Amino acid sequence: MRDDLLVLDVHDAARQLAALETLERLTAARGGRILADVARDKQMFARFIATRVAARDDARTRGLDGPAAHDARMDSRTAAECLGITEGAVRLACRSGRYAGVAGKKRGRWSIPVADVDAEVARRA
Repeated sequence: MRDDLLVLDVHDAARQLAALETLERLTAARGGRILADVARDKQMFARFIATRVAARDDARTRGLDGPAAHDARMDSRTAAECLGITEGAVRLACRSGRYAGVAGKKRGRWSIPVADVDAEVARRA
C-alpha cells in the first residue's frame, strides 16, 4: 500500500489491521465506538490485504512451477491495488513499456506479469 509518504507491504498492513481491531474491541468493551476515520482505515487495510492475498493464492497467478510460473498475470486494477497507485498510472506504465512482459491488451484489458508487479513492490520497499 502506498500513500504520499507511507509505504507498507502486506505484512505491515496486517499488523496495522490487527492493532485497529484490538483498538475496536477495547473501545467496545468500554461502551464506546471507534472514530469513523479509524473504521475507514480498518476497511482500507482489510481490502488491501484481501486483494494481495487473493492475487498470491489464485492458482492462475501463483503456486506454479516451471515455465508456467513465468506466465502469471494480473489485470491493471489488481496491479494498481498492489502498488498503491491509480489504475490509470498502471495503464500509463504499460503503454510506456515499464513492465517488460506486457504484450498488450487482452479483451480490452492490460495483462501485467505478476513478477513485474512484485519486483516494483520490492523496489519501493
